[in-house]
Amino acid sequence: MKTFLFSIIVSFALFLGACGTVEEEQTAEENDNGADVTEEEPETEDNHEEEDTEKDAEKDEESKEEEGSETDLASGIEEVQSNLDSLNKTVENASDNLENIHAEGEELEENWDVIEDQVGEKYPDDYTNIEKSLYPLIDEAKGEEPGTDTIQELIKETQDKLEEFLTKVEKE
Repeated sequence: MKTFLFSIIVSFALFLGACGTVEEEQTAEENDNGADVTEEEPETEDNHEEEDTEKDAEKDEESKEEEGSETDLASGIEEVQSNLDSLNKTVENASDNLENIHAEGEELEENWDVIEDQVGEKYPDDYTNIEKSLYPLIDEAKGEEPGTDTIQELIKETQDKLEEFLTKVEKE
């Protein structure tokens, strides 16, 4: 019974959708005859209200994107911090396992690359400061013979910078 009723409703909706008004048919005939027909809505207050509503919606969307990007930036920073912690543990516990150190260095670089442009555009001074210790760290971790002491020093320095930067981003 439900299926039958549903079928009738769908059929009726299709039938109504296929039906056009006389005005639409006349416009279609005029277009076929080559007549220049442009339909413009008359200027009314309702049109202006709709435009204002659309502009407000666009502004809201832009502000949400900015908030979302700050949230994304904060989560990206936290991801890089997590990579630093993981690299530090690998160096402390398995300093002779070069493959793991290299892999951690690669992952750190990949996660920094995700937020790098955003940091550089919005916070150029912080970007420069962070990269002074981050890139030497990545290079050392990916090197042929990573120096564990150097890596640990650079991790500490980079962690401090990122923690300070994250606090700044979260306040804004």
